[in-house]
Formats: sequence, structure tokens, C-alpha cells
Amino acid sequence: LATRHTLSLNVIRDRSPPFVRLADGSIRNDYALKLINMTDQPRRVQISVAGLDGARLLAPALNAEGNVVVDASADAVTNVRIHVVAPPGVSTGSHDLSFTIRDSATGEVATSESAFLAGGAP
Repeated sequence: LATRHTLSLNVIRDRSPPFVRLADGSIRNDYALKLINMTDQPRRVQISVAGLDGARLLAPALNAEGNVVVDASADAVTNVRIHVVAPPGVSTGSHDLSFTIRDSATGEVATSESAFLAGGAP
């Protein structure tokens, strides 16, 4: 039990549309995140993304570092909708992304891999 993980993350990329080209030329992909808190206490977690140069998160609760801050309910799955925006000029195709959630109090981390699609007409 001492090594049991108490925080987990599942990421599902929205498929329709596969991506959206914004007015400034940047590209947005949308994701549904499932934050799984396996403790009997609520947690505050920060969500971040890595793997694509210049990519940033868009969500209502961004902190100063550009991470999303979410309260995860005790012993429950918390659903979060996230937008990832890549800068204009990102190369066409699929890019690997890694989403990370970090418990603000304990530092516990969970990650999940996904893809970012760019290029062509949506």
C-alpha cells in the first residue's frame, strides 16, 4: 500500500474537429482530462503540457506560470476541458504531447501522453 499511486490522469483528445486554425494562424486542439483522486481528501492540482515548442494551455483557471489549477474532489474523477494552442508555423502532422498533473500540497505527479494534430484544412 505504501507504493500505491493515489493520483491518476487520463487524456482524451477531441476528434471533431481534429484541430481549429485560429485567426492569428495558431492551431488549437481540445482535450478532455479525467483527474482521478484516490484519496479521501480533496486536492488542488496544477495541469501542465510539454512536448511541443511554444504550446500553451487555454482554460479559465491559469496561474502565473501558464498552468491550469483545478480542485480534484475526494475519492472521485474530476473532468476538465482543456485547449492546447500551438504557435503559428507549427509543422504539419502529429506531435507528441505529455500532460502532467501535480498535487500542490504533496508534489505527487501523474502523467498521460497524447497527440497534437496540425495541418491541412479542419
